[in-house]
Amino acid sequence: MEYTATDDLTLKNGLSAWITVDDEPLPIFVYKGSLRRPPNTSISGWIPSEAGKRFSIHWSDNSEKRRGISSVISLNGVGKYDGPLLTPSDRDREVECEYIRLSDRIIRYLEFTRLDTTDDPEKIGYAPKELGRIDLKLHKLRRVGRPRKQPQPVLTTPEDLEAPEHFAVDERTKILQKDCARLGEDVVNVDRGHAFFPSEPYPTPVAHFTFWYRTMDVLQAEGKAPRSSVSPSLERDMGPQHDPRSPSPASPTLEEELDHQSIEDGVVGPHLQQDEHCLSSAQENQFRCTPASASSSTAEDSFDNIGHDQSRSSSKSHFVKQEEIEHMPLVVITSFPSSMFRTGNQFSSAGTK
Repeated sequence: MEYTATDDLTLKNGLSAWITVDDEPLPIFVYKGSLRRPPNTSISGWIPSEAGKRFSIHWSDNSEKRRGISSVISLNGVGKYDGPLLTPSDRDREVECEYIRLSDRIIRYLEFTRLDTTDDPEKIGYAPKELGRIDLKLHKLRRVGRPRKQPQPVLTTPEDLEAPEHFAVDERTKILQKDCARLGEDVVNVDRGHAFFPSEPYPTPVAHFTFWYRTMDVLQAEGKAPRSSVSPSLERDMGPQHDPRSPSPASPTLEEELDHQSIEDGVVGPHLQQDEHCLSSAQENQFRCTPASASSSTAEDSFDNIGHDQSRSSSKSHFVKQEEIEHMPLVVITSFPSSMFRTGNQFSSAGTK
């Protein structure tokens, strides 16, 4: 199956839902077919979880009908937590749920925590069978009464909390689940009263959203999230010329290495042409170019002269005046590598006599 990232889960009836962390929507990795043909009432996707982060559940009604809708939230397949209510008179058709109210004074935020594991059989608690999922069910309201100002009644009863608040799983079970979505600690939040709409929802939901959650590395290992060796921001900052995935530059050729060595030896001028040898005379501060077709004796004499000049003053044979170079465009000044030595009246190097 091929997955793609989206910001929300959308149904054909105009209802959509998504989850945010730090006010930013989490990427939802869904099967591509569900985006081309939105389902009627049920859809699911995968989101990355991060332990220690609070999350909020959002949903909206984008249909043309202004209908009243109630919400029920479940964590890990258990619990029935009543979420916010959307009435036909609400202009803002988007709803956010960041906590569950347990009383008129106590709330608990939705958060991701690290899943507790233990090897002690006595400490292993009840673990939900559907660990790793967040469910949101939306019900159409059959009746909506007149609003009255009063504290919101708490419909979540202790019987709805089917799973214990804290549990541990056997660490010997090699599960890929690392995090757990649950309710946080009690937080005092006094409900001072607001407009409450008595309502009666239909039993069958008109929308069912399921968010399966795993850590990002697990989603990448399972092929649900793309794996990238370089983050997009880093790749953007580095630019294409520094892309580590680009092929390495070719190694320099022998000619390029010799040119580089000549520059380090103090040579001034263009590359040595293949059809001529350019020699210098330090005594006259003049330049001579000897063609490759010249006799060997002429070349040997030239080499011999250079050897005497360099032995007396190597600095003079390496440096010339700038104005002299400008009037001689074909002249090349070069030096001979230190490996070249003199034997009698001839110079020889490795492989050359």
